Amino acid sequence: MLIISIWVKDILIFIGQPQIESDFAAKYVHVQIIATYINFHNVCQTKFLNNLGYTKVPMYTAIIISVLHPIWCYLLVGKEHANLEIVGTGISNTITQIIYFTFIQIYSANISDIK
Repeated sequence: MLIISIWVKDILIFIGQPQIESDFAAKYVHVQIIATYINFHNVCQTKFLNNLGYTKVPMYTAIIISVLHPIWCYLLVGKEHANLEIVGTGISNTITQIIYFTFIQIYSANISDIK
């Protein structure tokens, strides 16, 4: 996946996508790859907690970050703020994944059953 993300622009141009869309996609993917890696860990940790019967905190955390995510998008993508456009979208998703990861790891560290 990392190899594909490095060459996403060239791959998209090769399959016939216009240059400007390929540029936007490449910028997004290069920022988003960090969030994707963190998301893999989040999904694994959430499934682990769900299998142990600890379902409420992952669900509440997901609800909280779902409410906060549009705020990051507004601040990073909006023209009246950072105006980072497509890169701001990737950064806001990365922020959301990091917050979820942090909450779930802190919660997991304080569960006596899995220490």
